[in-house]
Amino acid sequence: MAIITSRIVLVAAFLGAFLVQLVALPAFIQESLHIHPEVQPLARPYQWTVNSGILCFQIAIIATWILLAKFARNHKLMHDALPWISLIIWMAALGTFLVLALGVHLLGIYGAGGPGVAFMVFTTVSCGTAATVLLIAKRSQVRAQLRQ
Repeated sequence: MAIITSRIVLVAAFLGAFLVQLVALPAFIQESLHIHPEVQPLARPYQWTVNSGILCFQIAIIATWILLAKFARNHKLMHDALPWISLIIWMAALGTFLVLALGVHLLGIYGAGGPGVAFMVFTTVSCGTAATVLLIAKRSQVRAQLRQ
C-alpha cells in the first residue's frame, strides 16, 4: 500500500512541476516584467535556471519511481539501486546549487529582490542541503547493508 501511495504522490509532484514549467513560470515572468521592466535582460537566463532546477526535481522523481519498482519486485536491497540513489543525490545537490546561484546573482550581484526573495533562497538552500546530506547518509547505510 505504501508503494501505491508513494507512486500517486510522485505522479502528482511530477505533473505539478510540469504545470509550473508550462503555465505558472511563464505567467510569473510576464507579470514580473510588467511590474519591473528593468529586469528584462534577466528573464530568459532566470527562466532557464528555474526550468533546469525543476528538471532536476523531475529526474529525481523518475529515479525514485525506478527505485520503488525495484523494491516492489524484491524487498531486499540491491547493488543496482545505488546508482539511482546517487542520481537522486546529484539532482538534489544540483537543484540546490541552482537556487543558491540564482539567489546570489539576483540579491548580491544584481541588487534586486528583497527580504522575501532572501528568505525563499535561504529556506530552499537550507532544505536542499539538508535533503542532500540526509540522502548521502542513507546511501552510506545502504552500502553498509549491502556489504554484510
